[in-house]
Amino acid sequence: MTTSSRFYDSTPQRTFRIICDGHELYANGGYLAAMSNYFQTICCGQYIESLNRTVKLPDVPVSEMVEFLDYACPNDESCERETQITEKNIVVIYTLADRFLFPSIRKEVEWFIKQRIHLQNSFSIDTLLDLVMLMKDNLFDKTVKPKLFHKLAIFGVEAVGKVLKGRADIVDQEFILKTMGEHVDFWTGRARDMGWGIWDFVLGYISLEVRTISFDPNVPCGVWSCGVARIDAEISARGKGSRVGNHRK
Repeated sequence: MTTSSRFYDSTPQRTFRIICDGHELYANGGYLAAMSNYFQTICCGQYIESLNRTVKLPDVPVSEMVEFLDYACPNDESCERETQITEKNIVVIYTLADRFLFPSIRKEVEWFIKQRIHLQNSFSIDTLLDLVMLMKDNLFDKTVKPKLFHKLAIFGVEAVGKVLKGRADIVDQEFILKTMGEHVDFWTGRARDMGWGIWDFVLGYISLEVRTISFDPNVPCGVWSCGVARIDAEISARGKGSRVGNHRK
């Protein structure tokens, strides 16, 4: 969690009070209202929270709210947002951005996953699984899905399976492993390049061609049988909805 303490004290800019876990935090209500429909209602509407300049959020851990505010709010001196999205804060940022209706911050996290997460080496399997669960709750844009599962596929089915065994909070583990398998290369068992999808079409086309051509008697039978067997295995695995398994001895 962030060690930022700037939200524990009020300033001329930060006068709106947010109470979490019995702790008082202070933020710029006008800034939050401009970013969030929730805070626009709370800070500017005809409600007791607006009159008292205070909102109580007893179910939000204070450490998570500080983490979120630290990312969402600009620095007092530079008036710029300086905190970056990392493995440690990404789940909290997105969860609270969704709950408190910060659409621009939601889009920033989604952009990060789609454009940057493949460059991050620090993201653990657990964090990626947490993001997958947010996706399952329909919080993410659907274009985020392939990026998350491709990143998981880099760890391998066996490693992800071991982590899933210790995650009782994740019910639909079969879905995760099955979907992850779609991003595993059939031949190597490793994560595919993100541009591999065209080869699915090529393999399917080749399989049809192989079944219609006349075999040249001068070509060793073993060469043809090996090729057909490998293509059949690919088609069979695809038909079962999975590309993972002990297909290579």
